[in-house]
Amino acid sequence: NPNISTILLGYLEFSSGILEITKQNLPMETTLLLIMSYLCFSGVSVFLQIFQLIKIPTIKFTHYFVFRIYHAIFSCLLLYMMI
Repeated sequence: NPNISTILLGYLEFSSGILEITKQNLPMETTLLLIMSYLCFSGVSVFLQIFQLIKIPTIKFTHYFVFRIYHAIFSCLLLYMMI
């Protein structure tokens, strides 16, 4: 399914995902929620770049990853309530 692969692309690299999701024929609310989740989650490529450049022993990758997921979920819930 092309829509699913486009949605997953945004979680790997958010700028390409946002560009591709705006080309899809999705409802505006769905598009906004996906863009919000991409921006808050920031993509796996950004995670890997951050942890390659900043090696702080007190920050664990799993904690940071889970926090970004929570951030995306709560931001989308807040946006959904405002739509």
